[in-house]
Amino acid sequence: MLASSAITGVTATMPSYPKDVFVVVHRIRLRGSYQHEGKLFVYDVPEDVSASKVKEKLEAAGHRFAEFGVEWANHYILPLREADPEVRRAWRHAEIDAEEGPFEFDSITWPELSKEAGSTEVLYLRVPSKLKEALTEKAYAEKLSVNEYCARVLASAAQ
Repeated sequence: MLASSAITGVTATMPSYPKDVFVVVHRIRLRGSYQHEGKLFVYDVPEDVSASKVKEKLEAAGHRFAEFGVEWANHYILPLREADPEVRRAWRHAEIDAEEGPFEFDSITWPELSKEAGSTEVLYLRVPSKLKEALTEKAYAEKLSVNEYCARVLASAAQ
């Protein structure tokens, strides 16, 4: 989909982006500058849903994004059309390639996310600080959020 834009009398053709796609972006500092990488694209988001609502739904469904054991550290959510140009370019490239095969990035539809969110429960658990530190280290080593790691450990123990 292309849209025209007139700037100082010059008409340029540039891609337009769907309004129903949100993206979780990882902000990475590299050699003094920042890169922005799309981690998860959420499709078919209703028009009245905000980024904070998308985040709530992701968390309810067990999707966590973390860095150094801190949830949402250097991660943020916004509509694709407001994302950094490098994120939009990566999405556009993957969308074009997707016509020939599967997406090259993680994606989920709003209905799928809603279904996942409806099938999870919240469990608050108090543990000794040493145990929390150990769990955090293990989760980080496996590149998972503490929540994801603990959920896997509990699921394994429950079988």
